[in-house]
Amino acid sequence: MEQYWIPKNLDFENLRFALDNYNPDSIFIRNVGSYGGNVLFKDSLENKKLDFKKTKNNLLLLIDSKEKFNISLEEYNKEKGKGFSLAYEREDKEGKYVFVNELINPYDSRFSEPFCSVLRNVFDNKLFEISFPGRVHLRFYRMNDASFPYYVIDKTR
Repeated sequence: MEQYWIPKNLDFENLRFALDNYNPDSIFIRNVGSYGGNVLFKDSLENKKLDFKKTKNNLLLLIDSKEKFNISLEEYNKEKGKGFSLAYEREDKEGKYVFVNELINPYDSRFSEPFCSVLRNVFDNKLFEISFPGRVHLRFYRMNDASFPYYVIDKTR
């Protein structure tokens, strides 16, 4: 699986676009490993509508308009660094999971089309993942200060 980083200042704009234009099939939230790794929330989103409301210090997750999980953004707001990443899950011709150990163009023809796209971030020491079937389209945005590429969800596709 390879990951493509989204600039932190565009996190919630990209999350909104993804939820409004793609159909997520699951959500998964767990403590990061050093905080126990326990699953805090997991749900299939088949025939359900995932949404969010962002306040200054909280991210409220809603499923079918009902609040299901509240994530604190206090530490996120203080931290500099990475925002969301979008990971592609791919299989080779034999059905084996593909691990890419290099920075690649998300549309590199050497690799199969992704069967799953996972939008992920860490908030308040909780890993937050939303999975979408197939490809959520990306486009190159710019290089960051460390010469690392940033991408955004492509709104033209």
